[in-house]
Amino acid sequence: DETGFGRRPEKGKRKSVLISKSCQIHPFWRECTDIHHISLVMCVTASCDYLRPMLISTRARHDSDISDTFFKRWAEYTKTEKGYQTSVSMLYWVKNVLAPYIHLMRAIKEENCTCILIIDGCSAHFSEDVKNEIDKIGDVILLPIPPHSSHLTQMLDATVFGSLRRRYGSTPSNSTITSIFTRKLLGIKTALQTCITEELIRSGWESTGFKLELVDGEVNKITFDDGFKRMLLAEASGESENQ
Repeated sequence: DETGFGRRPEKGKRKSVLISKSCQIHPFWRECTDIHHISLVMCVTASCDYLRPMLISTRARHDSDISDTFFKRWAEYTKTEKGYQTSVSMLYWVKNVLAPYIHLMRAIKEENCTCILIIDGCSAHFSEDVKNEIDKIGDVILLPIPPHSSHLTQMLDATVFGSLRRRYGSTPSNSTITSIFTRKLLGIKTALQTCITEELIRSGWESTGFKLELVDGEVNKITFDDGFKRMLLAEASGESENQ
């Protein structure tokens, strides 16, 4: 799933002011805007880990000061016209994040395990190019969640993104970095690394209907109630429109 770090950082905030009754100018608040919208694409696993993050913006190039940070070692980055997920950026994610992760896990386990990818119904996720690239990985099942149900069925929306955005809002920016764009990228990195834990990811799974059973710190079994199972299976088989 993806979440945005938008252009209006002061949205929803309040300011206390003193107003003189004799003043002829009505009070107003000129809200600050951020010229760079950044989207974070994130994927968590049933073992309560997360894949390499990917960030999307309208900028094709970074400022030079990012070379003196760990950002490029931590995340992928790509450009789209408006800074939101598109079929092109989704294809980039499949090639550079999903495929390497699946190949690595299969090499470690020495077997061709089936990968089930739960994803929302955004059209960018299901273009022909994306499906063809996923087919190249082999044995990957796409499981779309029902429309307008992300707050109920998408574990990232349920807990992870809310915690991440709150931490981002309270994370002080690095004053040694002169570029506002670089500071924003590093702020997202710091927020994610300081708040995303196995326990938080597990709470996201469980709040959306999945129950994870742990044995010695490893996920041994995943279960969910029959109603939730029927809903997902109907959506995956295309039967939901008839129910």
